[in-house]
Amino acid sequence: MNHYSSMALAPDQQAVVNFWVEANQEVGWEGNTSALFGQQSYDDLLPPSVQLSANKIEADNLAKKVLSGQITTITTPKDQFIKAGVGLPVEGDMSIICDGSGKPVALVQDSLVQITDSHTRGGYHPVVVEHFACIYPQKS
Repeated sequence: MNHYSSMALAPDQQAVVNFWVEANQEVGWEGNTSALFGQQSYDDLLPPSVQLSANKIEADNLAKKVLSGQITTITTPKDQFIKAGVGLPVEGDMSIICDGSGKPVALVQDSLVQITDSHTRGGYHPVVVEHFACIYPQKS
């Protein structure tokens, strides 16, 4: 297996949009998202799609663990948000988790976001800890 075949594929944006529409219909938000999103237009709202690893197999395994409830926390170095030019997550933020093939598998919502220090070989570095729940698909 070469290096490129082990890399996760980028999220399939059309599949992400379809997943978001399906999640909204299933959860019952479609047409009634003002309580969740305020004045923003429903059509403009698409949570970010993310993979939990750049390695395809690991991204698959981690996505399965999110679905099963084994993973409910993600820790990210704070500087990754700064380098990407995006704001820090806040309670209530949603994300669409994709597997290693770029297929969306779960809609998660942050229930708590903490900024804390993590000790590494290079010293202490701020990290963002997101505690979340899988809200779609819902466990039966």
